[in-house]
Amino acid sequence: MAIKIVTDSTADLPKDLCETLGISTVPLNVQFGETSYLDGIDIQAEEFFSMLATSDKLPTTSQPSPGTFLDHYSSLIGNGDDIISIHVSGKLSQTVNSAEIAKAKIEDTKSSITVIDSQQCSAGLGLIAIAAAKAAQAGATLQETVAIAEEAISKIGIFITLDTLEYLQKGGRIGKAQALMGSLLQMKPILTLLDGAIHPLEKTRTRTKAIQRMYTIAEEQQPFVSAAVVHSASKDAALGLEQHLESLIKSLPQEEQGTVYTNSIGPVVGTHGGPGVVGFAILRK
Repeated sequence: MAIKIVTDSTADLPKDLCETLGISTVPLNVQFGETSYLDGIDIQAEEFFSMLATSDKLPTTSQPSPGTFLDHYSSLIGNGDDIISIHVSGKLSQTVNSAEIAKAKIEDTKSSITVIDSQQCSAGLGLIAIAAAKAAQAGATLQETVAIAEEAISKIGIFITLDTLEYLQKGGRIGKAQALMGSLLQMKPILTLLDGAIHPLEKTRTRTKAIQRMYTIAEEQQPFVSAAVVHSASKDAALGLEQHLESLIKSLPQEEQGTVYTNSIGPVVGTHGGPGVVGFAILRK
């Protein structure tokens, strides 16, 4: 029997990395007007942000249905394989609830399904899924792989700068960052996730200073073994940050150096972050 790692589209993982590590992804939904899209399947990041720039209405998002999870799980357990299903923070989405409902409906007693609330989103969720997938590929048992995923949750740090809080506020995911709204004016916020919810970390006067601060935050977080950079229509800034993170990881012994990658945020995360997002997550040593 094998261990199958499942996550959702808010992990913003590159498709080639998912294929290499055997990670499967359940898409969330994006509603643009009367049309509903499956995140990363019916609509990709580039098309989404083009539509967002010309739309007078903000799109909405919703979690996968329990039926979607049920179909996905059923497709994976035919050989008696076990599933570890790792998802976006339950404080940001009801995705993990849909996964739990689907799990309860599975009647295949030969397979085990473990649903985990990552308390993360985007790059943070992605790094947790990667840690679990690498453990599974290396031959870890189900219990060992679950433990590695849970340990990774405790070691993740995520830091994101937004061009504006407007999208986060309109989407209802702003959390404690709401406190910044009245004082920001043209300032650029840096946010983090604590206990699965969005919290304000700092505010800077310009986007340039916000990006520069991301570099020093990365340095302050050392040592870390893996990192992921995400962005929306900010590829140059993201690639520069990726290079900086790689250089910091290379200070570790080679056998401790893990994954570093950059990817665009997808349509669901993009609905709440808007254009101009640059962020990174790290897996601490």
